[in-house]
Amino acid sequence: SQTYGPNFTSALVGGALGASKEKPGLDARQPFDSLEELEKTFPLFITESHLRQNSAGKGKKSGGHGWTLSIRVLEDCQLSLIADRGVNRPYGLYGGVAGSLNEVFVARPGQKPKSIPLKSIVQLSALDVVTFHSAGGGGWGKSS
Repeated sequence: SQTYGPNFTSALVGGALGASKEKPGLDARQPFDSLEELEKTFPLFITESHLRQNSAGKGKKSGGHGWTLSIRVLEDCQLSLIADRGVNRPYGLYGGVAGSLNEVFVARPGQKPKSIPLKSIVQLSALDVVTFHSAGGGGWGKSS
């Protein structure tokens, strides 16, 4: 039988919301109350956590921006990833533009980041960096 290192389970990154006729979409939020507490609890280091620029669908009312979160794992472990919005962008309405897709990349030391499927299990080694880009929301209405 095969054994794996520690596993960390969480809803890591939520996406943004689409716009409506009344108001723009809501931006995604930082997925944790305390990044420091996360780093104290698990063998990982957060290297990046911020709104994802240029991810919102444009329109009369713009969709919300997605979130970018990068995690450097400090021990060998396994990533079990289950996500959607990797093929069909969050659509815009009434002429609004679609938001960006969810994307996940793994960068191993000395290598370029590689895109990984949004439904996959990936063995990670210490010092690998996993970057999650959550989807942006779709826009509403055609821009003037």
